[in-house]
Amino acid sequence: MAAKETRSLKDLQQSLASGKTDPIYFFHGEQESGIASAVRSIRDHLLKTGDPSTAWRTYDLTENPFGDFISDVLTVSFFSEKRGVLLQGLLKKGRGADDEDEADDAIGAKNVRLEEKELLAFLKYLHEPSPDVVLVIVPGKIDMRQKLWKEIAAAAFTLSFNLAEGDRKAIFDEKLKLSGLTFAPDARAWMEERFVGKDTGKERVVGNFPFFDSEMNKLALYMGENTRVTMTDVEECMSAPSQDNIFKLTDALATRNMEGALNALLSLKMQGIHYLPVMGMLASHFRKLLVVRSGRDQRLRDDEIMARAGVKSPWHLNKLTDQARKMTADQFKKIIFRLARADHLMKSASLNEWHILEQELVGIITPQSKALSLR
Repeated sequence: MAAKETRSLKDLQQSLASGKTDPIYFFHGEQESGIASAVRSIRDHLLKTGDPSTAWRTYDLTENPFGDFISDVLTVSFFSEKRGVLLQGLLKKGRGADDEDEADDAIGAKNVRLEEKELLAFLKYLHEPSPDVVLVIVPGKIDMRQKLWKEIAAAAFTLSFNLAEGDRKAIFDEKLKLSGLTFAPDARAWMEERFVGKDTGKERVVGNFPFFDSEMNKLALYMGENTRVTMTDVEECMSAPSQDNIFKLTDALATRNMEGALNALLSLKMQGIHYLPVMGMLASHFRKLLVVRSGRDQRLRDDEIMARAGVKSPWHLNKLTDQARKMTADQFKKIIFRLARADHLMKSASLNEWHILEQELVGIITPQSKALSLR
């Protein structure tokens, strides 16, 4: 099924104002307020034209059986008005090794709360929706590279509520200001990299922005009466993968310390951290090491290297330089390629993501040509 054209919130509002509704809506992304506003627009529209007792129902798959939901949407209405059904809780927040299901070997259902038969029924409904039902699917933040989400997007009026880097940065700055805390430069840079992320061309690394509010609340409680936040404070308090943990892992890889690398990876996994932030931070870190290594080889000034690598403090540059001198630029490129391959396997294979990442790290540590020291 071909993907539908890109839609906007303005398109939705104009469509509802003209009295038109689509059979399926698909709203996703980390901007929860935007999603809630879009859902409210559809709900209010349907409540104006239908019986309030039947015009809107909500099913949360964390609490309601899938059978109740699918039975509802397939039931023919006794009234002529359209009725709305909101589907939440489709996405699982955590997953084990065997959580990925497939339907007809075509649709990957990673992280989804559906058994194989339920998934098949859901996919069938996407292709043959009830004429008197307006289904609104709200899974939250998802990975649109996965086949199931692409299938839903192709069948639905789809809106993505993802904040651009500039928007995330503005919100980040404002919330730090309102917190009443003062941040050391390296602590602020650490948090910006972790929670704001960066948009570069086709790649979009958003870090842990959806969890920024909860992590800031934890930090405020941790600091108590002390308002001066240091690097140690944020690393001690925040549950996003610490840069120190990533440095330990990348340092073990650079020195081909197999035991150290596997122990560092296991430590990240045991902390309950999702594999995606780990993958994103590893890829980002090795790209910075490549830029630093190449910059040093070209004898660029520190400020030029910092600008190219997106590094905001000399302290951070020095730490990267210490690691960058342990490998060549070509070796860093090969590592980035292996991480990209691991990411592809995670999205397309029915395998445990941590196992895939572990195997790629083992491959990275396999002896290569000796790295040249920095000049």
